[in-house]
Amino acid sequence: CKAQTPMATCAPSSNLTIRAHDAFTVPSAMKLVVSQDSLLQRSATLQQINAALGSVEFDTELSKDSAILCNMLLGALGCLILTLTLRVRFRDHQVVAEAEGPAQPLSWVWAMTSLGIPYGFVLSSLGLMIAPLEAERLWPENQSSALGLLMSIAGIAQLAGPQAGYLSDICRSQLGRRRPLLMWMACVLWTLSFCLWYCSAHDLRAMFLIAFASFHIALNFMLSTQAGLVPDLVPKCQQEVAGGCVAGNMLMGAAAATVYAHVTKSWDYHAVYCIYAVLPVIFTVLVCVSGREKNTDISTSENEGVYISCQARLLQNYSFDWQKYPDFTLLLVTKTMYASQVVVKAFLLFFLQDTFRSLPRSTYEDLVGEIIVAAEIPAAMAALTIMLWASEKHPVADKLTSGTKSSIFNVQLGLCWMTCLWLSGLWVGYLANVQSENTHAAVLEGTWMPRLLGVFAIWGLGQGVYIAGDQALGFALLPDPSEASRYLGFTSITVCLGSVLGSVASASLLSFFGSGAMEGRKYAFGGYVALFVFAATLSSCTAAVARNIKVGHAATLKE
Repeated sequence: CKAQTPMATCAPSSNLTIRAHDAFTVPSAMKLVVSQDSLLQRSATLQQINAALGSVEFDTELSKDSAILCNMLLGALGCLILTLTLRVRFRDHQVVAEAEGPAQPLSWVWAMTSLGIPYGFVLSSLGLMIAPLEAERLWPENQSSALGLLMSIAGIAQLAGPQAGYLSDICRSQLGRRRPLLMWMACVLWTLSFCLWYCSAHDLRAMFLIAFASFHIALNFMLSTQAGLVPDLVPKCQQEVAGGCVAGNMLMGAAAATVYAHVTKSWDYHAVYCIYAVLPVIFTVLVCVSGREKNTDISTSENEGVYISCQARLLQNYSFDWQKYPDFTLLLVTKTMYASQVVVKAFLLFFLQDTFRSLPRSTYEDLVGEIIVAAEIPAAMAALTIMLWASEKHPVADKLTSGTKSSIFNVQLGLCWMTCLWLSGLWVGYLANVQSENTHAAVLEGTWMPRLLGVFAIWGLGQGVYIAGDQALGFALLPDPSEASRYLGFTSITVCLGSVLGSVASASLLSFFGSGAMEGRKYAFGGYVALFVFAATLSSCTAAVARNIKVGHAATLKE
């Protein structure tokens, strides 16, 4: 190569070409020495290495399966160790464990309710991402029916709440009533999370359904058990704060799930099963370390009790005297009605497809994710704000009655707020629908989608205020603290019943009033009018029912 030459070529062999581009000049002092023999020798060596590497096969699927199976065995081993080391018995003698004492730090109250974070994450991510993807993978020939089956299993598993709470109430151990079962369930969820991954990866449909049902039963078992810790350990003067913590943690978990789904949409979705396994373990450790229960392993003959037959008590565990506890009954009714109206959000995908037509399918899924994020984050912020406000506002001596009154007010305020925003969302959809005939879909989406996001963000504030008040009322109106987990487990039944009734009503309204749609649309706009009006009406009726909940009822607020 000669110096100061813009383009030079040195070719000691036909396989070697060295070029200097126009922007590069070689200094005159530089000498380039190339040995053709050494180049040929190194080329032969590289070819041998490439051939050797090509003959080596790495079975990544086998190593992945081995890791999954090892984690399944690890969870099973944890259950076995807990069974052998913890002295746990189930006795029908009730232990009254009403919390007393001075107010605790806010961080401690948050830690006692922190299992709501994994619960909210799992439920939100399942409905938003995992269940649809598993239905598409395992049942490609009938995806919609498979998705309905999975969601039905998740809903039916909610019915385990009262029975799980009852077993928690009668648990006797040196670690208390709740902590042994929480540790067991953390190990069970670890095992079942990796079992779901393995069954999905190997197309084991029947085993996947069994593991899916078992996973949700264990999850509801954990939630019902953890709910009993608040009446047991949190002073009554702070139970409104605890209600705000429960709501905030669940909503934070749901918001984290929507962000995760948006960020990791290009990943293998099976990775979320690792999070399902790890999150319950982390927060179970936090709860068990923070909640130091008293020893309930009563061994004296006076308090021994009898062994429990779950079959004989099953019907009794799912019933209570509603005439004796009318306020608690009304609270369960409001929970059912709320669950029915929230189901309407599941039909937002159809609403967006018919409003902003001719966009790619992935775009609609992204838009639904944006709406959920826009609603969940303000909801979590509102619930946490209620929690901080409740921790400061009332003197301790008057906090029980005042806190219950403010919780009822928060429930009514949140429901009325959501009523107005359901109608606002309908109005935005109507204006977008009017312009849809003469406006390109991308332009229409750019114009009206930000306004729709704003509506649901403000709607989320009302949702957070409602959930914070609702959770606080659940603790304040508890009929019997000795059976806290069983009574709080009735919330699971309301979620199941409300979801089923809301789904049937919403689907029927959309099909009936949305019939006769124009070409290119799934449903006519009248169907969505019926959906939004149904949600708004149900929200306002729920507020009217909540107004009848009385403060200081002799059967619900004991001296």
